[in-house]
Amino acid sequence: MENSKLLLNNEKIIKQSKNQIVTLSNLRVLYSAKKWGEAHVVSVLLKNISSIEIRYKSYLVLVALAIISIIVTFISGINFFLGISFSALCIALFLITRKHYLIISSNGGAKINLQIKGMKTDEVLAFLNQVEQTIINT
Repeated sequence: MENSKLLLNNEKIIKQSKNQIVTLSNLRVLYSAKKWGEAHVVSVLLKNISSIEIRYKSYLVLVALAIISIIVTFISGINFFLGISFSALCIALFLITRKHYLIISSNGGAKINLQIKGMKTDEVLAFLNQVEQTIINT
């Protein structure tokens, strides 16, 4: 759903994601997504935003398993190909399962929890700063 169709009177778009799922306006942050018979819309007024969080989630245990596997392979002489393959699998799983989130929380209300894909950290920080600057300016 295109977020510009959901605008209120006197509301102006300041920034919108390329896929039009997230919109920052002069009044609120709006998240609107649809997929396979499911729709999710969350609107948080700028005056009600209590915090904005950037979070990285990864499973470091997979890196530890890869390192342990390499060490055990070299020390014990276990099948070299099997040890290296297991280590490569652990590293691949680590890279695949890493996630980057932007979480916008409201005062006791709903959260906008976005998994960020394809955005550099500088772009995410610029968006965070733009939200905060819009809050200050209103």
